[in-house]
Amino acid sequence: MYGHSSEWENPIGNVNDSGGYENDVFAINPFWIDPFCTNTENEVENRKANFIYKPTGFEIRWYWCPFRFACMNMKLSKRMIRKVFRSCLESIR
Repeated sequence: MYGHSSEWENPIGNVNDSGGYENDVFAINPFWIDPFCTNTENEVENRKANFIYKPTGFEIRWYWCPFRFACMNMKLSKRMIRKVFRSCLESIR
């Protein structure tokens, strides 16, 4: 089961306040149980994205497991999505 990474030792650093990984290029957060914004009491929590590409503000949200019932906030071509992920990989090397 996925969980909050602050419960474990963190050998690489860069843990954000959501328990995910973050650097200057992107952030990736653990699953969020309510990505479809059904919790109207806490709109800030509902807006959390699982993946954020900071240069453009591109976001991906999913339910429970990565890319399960996924949705994006921008319509990108496959080529552009590959470019985003390539940029993220380069940022952690």
